[in-house]
Order: sequence, then structure tokens, then C-alpha cells
Amino acid sequence: EYLATTLGTFAVIVLVAFEAMAVTTIMPTLTAALDGRELYSLGFAAPLASAVVGMVLAGMWSDRSGPAGPLLVSLATFGGGLFVAGVATSMEMFVMGRVLQGLGGGGATVVLYVVIGLIYPSRLQASVFAALAAAWVLPSLFGPALAAIIADAFGWRWVFLGTVALVGLITVVLAKQV
Repeated sequence: EYLATTLGTFAVIVLVAFEAMAVTTIMPTLTAALDGRELYSLGFAAPLASAVVGMVLAGMWSDRSGPAGPLLVSLATFGGGLFVAGVATSMEMFVMGRVLQGLGGGGATVVLYVVIGLIYPSRLQASVFAALAAAWVLPSLFGPALAAIIADAFGWRWVFLGTVALVGLITVVLAKQV
């Protein structure tokens, strides 16, 4: 009865974590391609800072009106940020994509915690949170290597663009559950 929600929740966290880790591998290549070495550090800092804002906004919105709206907007923002980063023609545009990615990823993470609290019985919540911990760890182990393979085979842009379709699919799955 909770399979779709569990898989969708796990998948969102994996994608958010993958994008956080994968960029470390491709950042030197993409900053050279976009002639943006002066904004190198912002490519990492922007999503971290904006994730905090996304967490606060989505958490407050979830408390007021439930998780459905904030989750869909957060996932759309995350996917939109991935798209902007993937099609960026300048480092400034890439950083803006990363800001959106952080807002959406941070918001989605908090909203998923709300979903777990609302949907799952208390006896299952600890197990779901344990699965989410694994969802953060796995991308840290495999994300950078996978990003290198994707970038080598298709180009650095596909580390971002390849994830957009997955975000859309997961959004459809989770929209039916919340």
C-alpha cells in the first residue's frame, strides 16, 4: 500500500543527492566550457544556500495547506533548475539554475518528511527514514563516477538534462500519492 510513495520518496532524495555530488566531477569541465572560473565556488554554494530557503518556505507552506502543492512546486523548481543548468550558455545562467535546483531540492526534502509523517503509520516511519538515509549515501558513493561516465559519453550538460525526465516521472508518481 505504501510502495509507490516509498519508491517515489526514495527516488527524489537519490536525485537531489546525486545532483549535489555529481557536480563535483564535472565542475572543472563546465566552468572551462562556460568561461566561468570566477564563479566556480558559487556553483557549489548557491544550491546549498538556496536549499535552506526552500526548506523554510516549503515547510511553512506544508504546515498551512498540506504537502501536495509544496511538493509539486518544489519538484517543478528542482527540475526547472536542472534544465536551466543543463542549457546554460554562461556561468551566471548556470549558477541561476543551481539556485533553482537548491530551492526545489531543499523544499522537496522537507515536504517529503511531512508526507512521511502524514501518510505512514508510526510503526513504519523509522524504516522509511532509514531508507532515506541510504538514499543520501548511495549517490555520494556512486554519483561522481556516474557523472564522469555521463559527461564522457554525452557531455556535461546531460548530467543535468538527463535527470529532468526522471524528476517529471517521479512527480507524476508522487502527485497521485499526496
